[in-house]
Amino acid sequence: MELQYISYFQPTSSVVALLLALVSILSSVVVLRKTFLNNYSSSPASSTKTAVLSHQRQQSCALPISGLLHIFMNKNGLIHVTLGNMADKYGPIFSFPTGSHRTLVVSSWEMVKECFTGNNDTAFSNRPIPLAFKTIFYACGGIDSYGLSSVPYGKYWRELRKVCVHNLLSNQQLLKFRHLIISQVDTSFNKLYELCKNSEDNHGNYTTTTTTAAGMVRIDDWLAELSFNVIGRIVCGFQSGPKTGAPSRVEQFKEAINEASYFMSTSPVSDNVPMLGWIDQLTGLTRNMKHCGKKLDLVVESIINDHRQKRRFSRTKGGDEKDDEQDDFIDICLSIMEQPQLPGNNNPSQIPIKSIVLDMIGGGTDTTKLTTIWTLSLLLNNPHVLDKAKQEVDAHFRTKRRSTNDAAAAVVDFDDIRNLVYIQAIIKESMRLYPASPVVERLSGEDCVVGGFHVPAGTRLWANVWKMQRDPKVWDDPLVFRPDRFLSDEQKMVDVRGQNYELLPFGAGRRVCPGVSFSLDLMQLVLTRLILEFEMKSPSGKVDMTATPGLMSYKVIPLDILLTHRRIKPCVQSAASERDMESSGVPVITLGSGKVMPVLGMGTFEKVGKGSERERLAILKAIEVGYRYFDTAAAYETEEVLGEAIAEALQLGLVKSRDELFISSMLWCTDAHADRVLLALQNSLRNLKLEYVDLYMLPFPASLKPGKITMDIPEEDICRMDYRSVWAAMEECQNLGFTKSIGVSNFSCKKLQELMATANIPPAVNQVEMSPAFQQKKLREYCNANNILVSAISVLGSNGTPWGSNAVLGSEVLKKIAMAKGKSVAQVSMRWVYEQGASLVVKSFSEERLRENLNIFDWELTKEDHEKIGEIPQCRILSAYFLVSPNGPFKSQEELWDDEA
Repeated sequence: MELQYISYFQPTSSVVALLLALVSILSSVVVLRKTFLNNYSSSPASSTKTAVLSHQRQQSCALPISGLLHIFMNKNGLIHVTLGNMADKYGPIFSFPTGSHRTLVVSSWEMVKECFTGNNDTAFSNRPIPLAFKTIFYACGGIDSYGLSSVPYGKYWRELRKVCVHNLLSNQQLLKFRHLIISQVDTSFNKLYELCKNSEDNHGNYTTTTTTAAGMVRIDDWLAELSFNVIGRIVCGFQSGPKTGAPSRVEQFKEAINEASYFMSTSPVSDNVPMLGWIDQLTGLTRNMKHCGKKLDLVVESIINDHRQKRRFSRTKGGDEKDDEQDDFIDICLSIMEQPQLPGNNNPSQIPIKSIVLDMIGGGTDTTKLTTIWTLSLLLNNPHVLDKAKQEVDAHFRTKRRSTNDAAAAVVDFDDIRNLVYIQAIIKESMRLYPASPVVERLSGEDCVVGGFHVPAGTRLWANVWKMQRDPKVWDDPLVFRPDRFLSDEQKMVDVRGQNYELLPFGAGRRVCPGVSFSLDLMQLVLTRLILEFEMKSPSGKVDMTATPGLMSYKVIPLDILLTHRRIKPCVQSAASERDMESSGVPVITLGSGKVMPVLGMGTFEKVGKGSERERLAILKAIEVGYRYFDTAAAYETEEVLGEAIAEALQLGLVKSRDELFISSMLWCTDAHADRVLLALQNSLRNLKLEYVDLYMLPFPASLKPGKITMDIPEEDICRMDYRSVWAAMEECQNLGFTKSIGVSNFSCKKLQELMATANIPPAVNQVEMSPAFQQKKLREYCNANNILVSAISVLGSNGTPWGSNAVLGSEVLKKIAMAKGKSVAQVSMRWVYEQGASLVVKSFSEERLRENLNIFDWELTKEDHEKIGEIPQCRILSAYFLVSPNGPFKSQEELWDDEA
């Protein structure tokens, strides 16, 4: 029996009328009631006692048929508090009738331990199945239709649990899912940043009903969305992104889950008195539950069918179905179900997968959301604890910032939370005072003995962990929020994973929550980021801590928090760092943003794709010989190898600090959307293991539908960029300190004019193709007039790439000039770009070429040289053909480039 439904039960007029009708048949159940009472007051044949309330208590309080059920039907009463008061009077173990069921209540850690260890653990390894589970969550069929939460204990349950734990919840699997989890958390925090902007969203980037005022966030809604997005991503492969016209699978699933949650909060009569189940039929509750179950079934089935179709399509292409690291849980589950391994599972339908999916989604969201809400509420009511948490978090990230082994500082990862012991203590203390499930419910599958009392099979067990975790015999000042208690020698080893019976927020025994590690990691990650990135205040002073009745503990009043950015201080480049850049032998130029940038950088684009060991060594050698500017991009897949090289260079002492380097990166068109820009930058910072980049750029004046980075772009994915909102998101990245400067790439004069028409911060750089064979005179003049630095790429004609040209290195004009000056053609081309006032990025991996590229600053081209170079035929190499489509924003090359070739 799920008492959370009883506590919400409000008799309607129709229900009352039906109950009144029962008066006429009460005489027929008198015998039943006497038998019922005798069953609870008689002693078994054995010498053990039966744990019951006193006979007088039953006679004075028990009602026909419902027993003591009415005690828990007060809408303002909390079940765990009522049970705690009863424990004060009747002791740590007692039983009473609820409806036609016997209920055993235990309220001390000794009694709880006895229930969940030894033979008793097996006896109490089942759960009652309420009507909502039977009609909505597939618990009405045979054993092979059950999900993990409802399946009876036995061989099939063990196999099912093994599938879930091994393929989703094990530490090894969670390690594989790390990047997916962090990506979804980034998405949610990106939206949180948007919510904390001014009351008027001038750019229309993100609107939501959770915003109640400027910087005011309904944190319950935000946490619910975050939890759902994280679980949905790793279980179902849901991708969060901008909403489109028709409801997506994700939205349909959310709607169905919300409806199911409503029915889970009802109190069907049949859950407590099965013989009166006809009342649920007459009131329409059963019918409505079945309708909800069908709706949910169709949505889940469509999601699973989508996965099946993708697998079949992948097979027809002749490749592997998927990279294992990118498989979501449904993919893994489908692979397992194609090879029947679960004992007793002869059901050819999809029901076992559906049940597991619903278990994972439902079970994984509430605990994380509720615990985080209670934790934040406690922190707001105890500012001295919040201040201490800030001190720990700030100290950790200051140390991390200065570390020569890890240059990251503002990016929170799972490795960070392992070292934040006070954050861990805060969450433990929050779960001690306000467990998400204050009463753990089980059902005995066989006769057993607890505390010397005989407990018959079929008895419902209520373990009142709320009462147990506030026991003054175990805890000093049990009602005080004091996380420091878990830092003491006595209690620092107390864990919440079911082994320390004085603290059991996740339950214990065989049916302990299998997602403990996942929930703890996610809660600690979210709490750490909130403390690191935001100042938090309650708009109404003291936060109300009233909880709702039921077996799940929700706050009665939703939690609103006034959030303001704890802005990262802008990374001001010291004069010493500027001198270090110049002393490397490469001149620097001051950008429109006021930051300095070396005029020569090393490109990291590899035509083979991901960064290699060869590239890492080349970057280290480049730093050693004097390079300080390195250019990368999300699409290059070289951010990680560049980050590794930077960390190693710091270790080796090749540079004294990160500030001596200039790092530029660029998002891809799939992230050129207002709600994805910050997320993309944070992902790049994580790959680079850096606190900030020096320059962050847009790649093209076009957007693509969110998705994977690929050059094989369907025409329907190409869309017009919303310059105003996307550039506003770029400006926010600079304002937050995640990048020192922002810029663009491949923008024509006309595109720059459109972007700057609404910009508050003009682009500092326009990175474009530029060489003696494509001189970009018109664009250079426009950029110079608007204080935008032209940064040249393909300076040598991209020779060696599929789209490259020999127009530069094969130029007879350049060859003659090079011969006359004793230089290479590459040096002449690079010197020409430099003398046009532009910066340049070139890629060379050999030490000889790296050194040669640096030798362009101690000589000059003559006026005659410039005149001859000006006569070289002009030809664009980088056409960006993949952005041109008859149905897209650019129907021709002329429209894309505005005929500036």
